[in-house]
Amino acid sequence: MTSGSKPSSEILQTRFCLDSLDDVPPPSGCEGKWHRYVIRQGDNVIVGLRAGERSEVSAVVDEYVNRLNLRFAKHQSKASR
Repeated sequence: MTSGSKPSSEILQTRFCLDSLDDVPPPSGCEGKWHRYVIRQGDNVIVGLRAGERSEVSAVVDEYVNRLNLRFAKHQSKASR
């Protein structure tokens, strides 16, 4: 474990959350509106790109965050048995 890192048990107790959602230029060869999102869980970071209107992308990324939190809650529940 590096200095400043959380133990894995602490990380599993930290919920995922949307850290940022920013407008970005389309990737090479693509058109339309694009957004870059950052999801965090402690030191863990997930970065992605998604095309669409901001409200649509926000709804999809919120669903990602909810699924990640459910998945890790189930994992944590199994580990505590």
